[in-house]
Amino acid sequence: VYMVATNTSTFVATVYKSIDGGSSWNPSGAGLPGGQSVQSVHYTNGVLLCGTEGGIYRSTNAGSSWTLANPSPLPNASSSNYAKKFFQFGSTTLAVYSASIGSAGGIYRSTDGGVQWFNGNGGLALNMVVHQVAEAGGLLYTATTAGLASSNNLAVTWNQIATANFACYGVQG
Repeated sequence: VYMVATNTSTFVATVYKSIDGGSSWNPSGAGLPGGQSVQSVHYTNGVLLCGTEGGIYRSTNAGSSWTLANPSPLPNASSSNYAKKFFQFGSTTLAVYSASIGSAGGIYRSTDGGVQWFNGNGGLALNMVVHQVAEAGGLLYTATTAGLASSNNLAVTWNQIATANFACYGVQG
């Protein structure tokens, strides 16, 4: 189950909302695509983001309604490539897609709550699948199937940390 909390509500995917600390739950998916799995939910600055097999959806009204937020360059989402995780670093939101970078996966970044998105794969290899992102000492680190990389500019570009080709599945700041 994917879960995210705001100051007043808790949401779980597919998306249900609780306003009483989880004692009761009500559907909160008006506008989400039917028949497609919700893979992730995220909250930042009054905006809910939902990663589905149909794309990233935004809600600015506490989940009462959702709209597709898939401007270019976000890839066409599918059952094999979707926003599987979101990460927040200051005002920058990262959406990590499930496919390899060469198959339109990897990292996409937004600095305005998901209205506009930018490719965040600069410096990462096409064969990489991104698993995790963390911050430590002012740098972002990403764990990928081909090693660890760092970014000093909030995922605009990345630098490989090791030249060896090894899988890295997690990183913690």
